[in-house]
Amino acid sequence: MKILIVDDEVSVLNALKRQINLLDLALDIDIEADSRIAKDRMLENKYDILLTDQMMPYIEGLELIRYTREVSEYTVNILMTGYSDFNVLISAINEGRVYQYLPKPWTEAELGAVLEKTINYKCEIDEDAYILSQYLTDKKNWINMSKTLQSEISDQKDNLATAFMRIIQVKDYALYQHATNVSALAEGFGRFLLLSEKQIDLLKFAGLLHDLGKIVIHDRIVFKKERLDEKEYEHMKRHPLIGAQVLQEIPSLAYLAEVVEQHHERVDGNGYLSGLVGENIRYEAQIIGLVDAFDALVSQRIYKLGMPTEVALEIISSGKAGLFDEVLVEKFHEYVAYMNGGIRKRLRIE
Repeated sequence: MKILIVDDEVSVLNALKRQINLLDLALDIDIEADSRIAKDRMLENKYDILLTDQMMPYIEGLELIRYTREVSEYTVNILMTGYSDFNVLISAINEGRVYQYLPKPWTEAELGAVLEKTINYKCEIDEDAYILSQYLTDKKNWINMSKTLQSEISDQKDNLATAFMRIIQVKDYALYQHATNVSALAEGFGRFLLLSEKQIDLLKFAGLLHDLGKIVIHDRIVFKKERLDEKEYEHMKRHPLIGAQVLQEIPSLAYLAEVVEQHHERVDGNGYLSGLVGENIRYEAQIIGLVDAFDALVSQRIYKLGMPTEVALEIISSGKAGLFDEVLVEKFHEYVAYMNGGIRKRLRIE
């Protein structure tokens, strides 16, 4: 594992290098006193860890980290700073730019603890990146895997759905939690509506994989806390089609594709992607869309609190979350009442 240490004081660089070598962490250490050259080195080399001072001439530490995030997505950043820069540090950590900080001056114990935690974290994100690169970006992998499975089709479907859910979990745990909630809601609502076992199976698996397309949408859009601009929103709106295209190529999951593609359509034609109207939208897709909207309203996220069930139902009934079939909405009210307020216990809502 390679680390680049940047500080304009050579004595600090030498001290850090000496102490890290004594810690026996198996790190390949490079040091640089000129932050301008450090910027070039980040572009030319694949560093696993960047340890940089904040107050430096030419380029400050946070600016160097900002650049590093652009050219080396999986580099883990540590900022060295004095207590006078603490507010800057807290802001950087909250924004996700800095993983750890090292106080200046530091003790050997503090240095060792910070580096060990950073190395462990780097190993975790490398494993996650490997999963994504092996299974997410190469659709042929999924097709080949489905062809080689010799088990019953239900077992094959379960295995593939589980694998996809593992990828979603790696990408975004909140998205994984939401998918699990939507699946449980859709399956339960389907049984309440006395649908066939075939339809309930479709709702269960389409609920799990309805947002599959989001795992190839850029992180800065998926995780953006502020309102998406028009261009970002148009990009995000592609996720039902992307998910459907992936599913369509996998024989045992292809039957889910149409429902996944249509789950953001609305009965008045103001949904997306195709602007379908009324009964042109598959009934199962209407159910997924409804419970998807409900869970999004009642679930807590890092950027919002979950709404009370009654408020969420009122928003859905009013059409503020998109217009749904009136009869279906009435039935969903009945389903929630039937559950006697137990939805929050059944769903993974924190």
